[in-house]
Amino acid sequence: MTLLNERQSQIASYIIMTVALLILIPLHLLVAFLSGFLVYALLTKLSPYAEKFSSGKYGRIIAVAIFNIVVISILVFLVFGSIAYVVHDLKDGGLVTMSRNLDTLLERFQQEFGQYFSGYIPESLDDMKQYAFEWLKNHVETLQHAGTDALHAFVTMIIGMILGALVSLSPIEDTENVPSFKHQCLQRLNVLYTAFKNVVFAQIKISIVNTVLAGIFILAVLPLLGMHLPFAKTLVILTFIFGLIPVVGNLISNTLVILSAISISFTAAAIAFIYLVSIHKLEYFLNAKIIGQRINANAWELLIAMLFFQAVFGLAGLIVAPIYYSYFKNEMKQAGLI
Repeated sequence: MTLLNERQSQIASYIIMTVALLILIPLHLLVAFLSGFLVYALLTKLSPYAEKFSSGKYGRIIAVAIFNIVVISILVFLVFGSIAYVVHDLKDGGLVTMSRNLDTLLERFQQEFGQYFSGYIPESLDDMKQYAFEWLKNHVETLQHAGTDALHAFVTMIIGMILGALVSLSPIEDTENVPSFKHQCLQRLNVLYTAFKNVVFAQIKISIVNTVLAGIFILAVLPLLGMHLPFAKTLVILTFIFGLIPVVGNLISNTLVILSAISISFTAAAIAFIYLVSIHKLEYFLNAKIIGQRINANAWELLIAMLFFQAVFGLAGLIVAPIYYSYFKNEMKQAGLI
C-alpha cells in the first residue's frame, strides 16, 4: 500500500520544490545552488567525451572523475586568476594615474560649475578621500558583515561545485521504475535543471557578446582617439562578470566604464556614454531574442519577474529571477495551466 497516489505525489513535489527554491536565498545557499548546478550542467554536457576513453562501469566512473577534477580545476583557476589580475592591475600604477586625472578634473569642474553646486562637489582628491574615510568609519560594522558574507559565499561556492561534481558521477536512474513520489521529485529537478541550463548558457552568450563589443571600444576605439582608460583590461573582465547578471549587469559595467572615462575627461565620458547606450539598445533586442527563444518568454515578462524578485529578495532575487520564472512557467505549461 502506497502512502501517496500519483496526484498527491505530484502536488507534494510541487510544494517541496517551491519551498526549497524560496528558502535558498534567506538561508544564504544561492551561491552553492548556482555553482553546483553550473558544474553539474558543464560536466553532464562534457562527460560523454570522457566516456569514449573508458569501458565498463568502473572505467566510466574513473574517467569521468578525472575529467571532473580537470574541469573544476580550470574553473577555480579562472576565478582566482581573474581576481589576481584585477588586484594586480589596480596596484600597477593605475590608481596613481587615475588619482592625478581626478584631481585635475575636480579642479576644472570646481572652476566651471562650483558656483552652481557649492558644497556638493569635492574640491580635490583629498576631499574625496576624506569623505570616503568618514563613510568607512561610520560603516565599519557593515563592512565586517560584508567580509563575513564574502567568506561564506566562497566556502559555499566550493561546496556547491563539489556536490555538483559528485551528483554528475551518479548513474542515471530509470524514472519509470521508481516509487511515484520519487519519480515526481526527479521530474521537478529535471525541469529546474532544464530552466537553469537554458537561462545560464543563454546569459553567458549575451555576456560574451557584450564583452567583445565593450572590449573593442575600450581597447581599440578609444586608444585610436588618443584616450586610454585606466584599468582598461580590468574593465573588460568586469564587463564579462557583471554581464552574467541579466539586464542590470550591463548597467553596472557601463557605469564603471563611464566613471573610468570621467577620470580622463568629460569628452571621453560623453563618447563612452553614447557608445554604451547604443550597444545597450542592441543588447536589449539580443537579450529578448536569445533568452526569449531559450525559455519562450518576452523581455517584459522577464523584467516584471526581475522587479518582483528584487523587491522580495534584493540583488539575489534579481539574479535568480530568470531561472525561477523559466522553471515555474515550464511547470505550468506541462500542467496545462497556460
